[in-house]
Amino acid sequence: MKYKNVLTPSDLGLMLINRNDSIIGPTISQVGSWEAKYIRVLKQILERHYPPHEALDIVDGGANYGVYSLAFASVPMRPTRIHAVEAQRLIFQMLNANMALNSLENVWTYHAAIDEESGRTIRITPPDLNHRANFGAFEIPENVRSSDYDGTRFMPEETVRTLSIDDLGLSRCALIKLDVEGMEASAFKGAMETIRRDRPVLFFERHKADYEDIQRTLRPHGYTLWELDQANVIATRSEWELSLTPARPVQLS
Repeated sequence: MKYKNVLTPSDLGLMLINRNDSIIGPTISQVGSWEAKYIRVLKQILERHYPPHEALDIVDGGANYGVYSLAFASVPMRPTRIHAVEAQRLIFQMLNANMALNSLENVWTYHAAIDEESGRTIRITPPDLNHRANFGAFEIPENVRSSDYDGTRFMPEETVRTLSIDDLGLSRCALIKLDVEGMEASAFKGAMETIRRDRPVLFFERHKADYEDIQRTLRPHGYTLWELDQANVIATRSEWELSLTPARPVQLS
């Protein structure tokens, strides 16, 4: 297919997607966004618990095409600095295109895999984007629990560097969103300085993660975990008066 990357209108602006993507791309084309209900809830939490006009850092880990980056880069009455990290090189190129297409100057992008430590080199065999698959489900680690990547065609082996959230040099982190397909526990361990200092809202998937390890990591920091549908979790400060429904709260103590 000559032109596998195509432009599509979305609720967040014009976006470049891959027509062979079986999940996120067509959802953006058909309904205008991706995970809009989670974005809405996260925005409401930030609006309620952070003063207006306060500049906030937001981490979009596993940014893919950049839906979360686009959504949080333009928040009314609030300056934000978005740090978007994507490990798949060709998807990373589309992420950059989408930031440029929408003239966003407050987004920093990183071609890296979020991990516990920065500077390591990981060898990956990325998906071949010329063949249909759920590219957003691609997993870097081997033997991921509950693996659901359905692709069967791959590109030649490449390398990608690792990057810890603590090494991003954030000033006031309000939200860490992780969609890193089994690397969540390591990613949080690489964010402990940020979490201790800022206690940001955390949003992540649990079905591929070492969820028990994540709970142990977060336990000293006073979080309540809200288990949502589709195996997603929002973690918020336990002292905040929140009621997220439908969700099951898990109090870490």
